Amino acid sequence: MQAVGHIDVDFAASGPRPAELHFTQAWGPYGIGAPLARRELQLAPVLHGGGQEREVRSGTLDVAAIAGFAAVFEVATRNRGREEQRIRDLRKDLVSSVLEAVPWAVPYGPIRG
Repeated sequence: MQAVGHIDVDFAASGPRPAELHFTQAWGPYGIGAPLARRELQLAPVLHGGGQEREVRSGTLDVAAIAGFAAVFEVATRNRGREEQRIRDLRKDLVSSVLEAVPWAVPYGPIRG
């Protein structure tokens, strides 16, 4: 879920399928993420063992990486409003530039300002 920190992401509205958060591309710690799944979703473990994360994952947790992940998540969501506007402005500039260079181009999808 690379969109977190760039746009508003509503996890509850995303439906029943599971998702994962990773911030490696946003200068977060390597090898750490957060699984997201609705409680009623039955997940099957890949490795059996200690029973962490509703018995879907086993092993020792990397506390330093988790703290780094939390810090990156906090900074990303704190600055999300500015980042979302920056992305909107970039998109608007891109569409304008393409339409100026290629006047017969037809935008596909919603163009929001």
